[in-house]
Amino acid sequence: MIHDLWDVEARFYFGRFESEDDALKFVRELIDANAEDYADALELGSPDDPSASRSVSGAVLVERARRLERIA
Repeated sequence: MIHDLWDVEARFYFGRFESEDDALKFVRELIDANAEDYADALELGSPDDPSASRSVSGAVLVERARRLERIA
């Protein structure tokens, strides 16, 4: 499933990722470089998922990115 990452405050599209793991790795780089509260401006979602409620941002996005880091 593909995933799109946006900075919704700046209306900037970071791009499309082939997997959620790839997107979360990029999110981790962004929050490491800019602080975790930057995730409040980010939104990660999949156009393959018709439910808008499946997109994530903020603390939930940080937790998913950090969880991936601990698994790796």
